[in-house]
Amino acid sequence: MKWKAGISSLLISSLLGAGTTIFAAETAPPAELPQAWAQHEVSMSTVYGLKSPQLFNKYTSPATVSDFNVILNYLSWKFAGGKAAPVSLTKLSRNDALQALYQFIQKIHEKNGQLLTAKAVPYLHEHKIYVGSNSTSYNLNTPITKQELLTLYTRVYEHLTYSNGQGTKGMYWKVSDEDNTVYLLGSIHVGDGSIYPLSEVIRDGYADAEVIAVEANMLQIQNDAEYIQKKSMFEGDTTIDQVLPKETYDAYVKAIAPLGLTPEVYNKFEPWYAALIMQSIHAGKADYSANYGIDLYFLSMATGKKPIVELEGARFQIDMFDNFSQELQVKNLQGLLENHEQPEQTADVMKQLMTAWKAGDDATLEKLVLIEPKDAVAAEINDKIWLTRNANMTAKITKMLTDDQEKDYFVVVGAGHMLNESGIVNQLKKQGYTVEKP
Repeated sequence: MKWKAGISSLLISSLLGAGTTIFAAETAPPAELPQAWAQHEVSMSTVYGLKSPQLFNKYTSPATVSDFNVILNYLSWKFAGGKAAPVSLTKLSRNDALQALYQFIQKIHEKNGQLLTAKAVPYLHEHKIYVGSNSTSYNLNTPITKQELLTLYTRVYEHLTYSNGQGTKGMYWKVSDEDNTVYLLGSIHVGDGSIYPLSEVIRDGYADAEVIAVEANMLQIQNDAEYIQKKSMFEGDTTIDQVLPKETYDAYVKAIAPLGLTPEVYNKFEPWYAALIMQSIHAGKADYSANYGIDLYFLSMATGKKPIVELEGARFQIDMFDNFSQELQVKNLQGLLENHEQPEQTADVMKQLMTAWKAGDDATLEKLVLIEPKDAVAAEINDKIWLTRNANMTAKITKMLTDDQEKDYFVVVGAGHMLNESGIVNQLKKQGYTVEKP
């Protein structure tokens, strides 16, 4: 597998194959967090465009009328194309917020030719916009907190998106035997806010599953920090300038300079790790980040709520990169450095990839990404990143399907592992399973 447009194969592996750890290091917890139940949806509110600083602090304190008008305006610009009429109150209760949000939902539905006649709270409860402490007690007269308001914003945003028949399709399949179901989501490991919300059918599959499975749990990457540091550095007196051609080394020093690393540090990086740093720089220049990656999205939702299992683990992936031949490591870094001088081309190819992924267009994605390897280096990538790992992951998914405990699994792995004759989807079909797009 390699890019037809000349983009480095290692960059593609980071997007569609291995969930590389250099990206996970970007994610740092904020100084102040909402309560655990609200953290995911508060985070998603920023993905959905909400940027007002006044809302993202003191999350358990009462929200003001001004706070509410901010979120109402964001929703109005998104779904109605203009500014909302402000709510005029002295204080803001839960009931005040729910009634005003329901009126806004009614307005958008009416604009789309649908008339809503239900009462506000039952409607919002039925559509899981407001759940309350239980089905009979909503504590409506209680002041609404900032974290509750941000949660409502996220849920209303998603509800209206789905009501308009929108939502990213992604690379998504379902496979079942008599007892168990496995939902297969081909991930992209980096992204931007435009890939959310994911389609309802994907969200429903996640909700149905008892267990989530990922390549590696990047939220726990710090547990392997010492191991990663050791593997990423040359031992002894060896330095990267000794293994790179001078022209490549000079380009590497120039490209990495904005990070502010000293020569004592960047000269000790092995070429595979230097390449991962470069692909992180490329993704950032194209306005993509692992913070928006599909893996992190579901890991964030599942943490503390569903068991998470690793199909590989961070150490496996680090060992894989570290075991690449020196020739492969150097060629990948050279390819990334060449792409560094052509950021428009890199950004264009990444945009094409994202567009195909969002549309659920696996045929186009495969045409963009896959060609037969034509030399020993490409054959090594094909074997180590794709063929061997595809077979290993397929074997583990087969065990999920034959699990006597009758569990349903939601599996998130790089989309590249789903594609082609050697991909997970085709291997399961060869075993006699019916794999369908829900």
